[in-house]
Amino acid sequence: MGFELFVKPGKVVTPLATIWSRGQIAINIGAIRAYRLDRYPYAQLYFDPDAMRIGIRFVERPVEGAITVTKQPSTVVLSATPFLHHHRIRHAVPTRYRFRYDADASLYIIDLKQPMPKE
Repeated sequence: MGFELFVKPGKVVTPLATIWSRGQIAINIGAIRAYRLDRYPYAQLYFDPDAMRIGIRFVERPVEGAITVTKQPSTVVLSATPFLHHHRIRHAVPTRYRFRYDADASLYIIDLKQPMPKE
């Protein structure tokens, strides 16, 4: 058997989203790889006030309510300040959340009641 090159997979592979204090939602490389999110140029934002969950639907064309997805080397970023303000979602301190797909809702979910502990 020949030699195989080892390439470090990266520090974080768990799908995570961070709501930054400047009103952006950043989705990490773990989520990008798991769900192939880098192929979408737009997203729609939803909110469930009873469950305190943000829902995100990634779309391929500009449809009603769609915002532009900004692609960076290790994240995709959604500018969500108006959305966060409208729903009174606090974001003064950057906070990380698990990021998962909910097949029943056909949305990617951020559960605001379950922030990740600070390391």
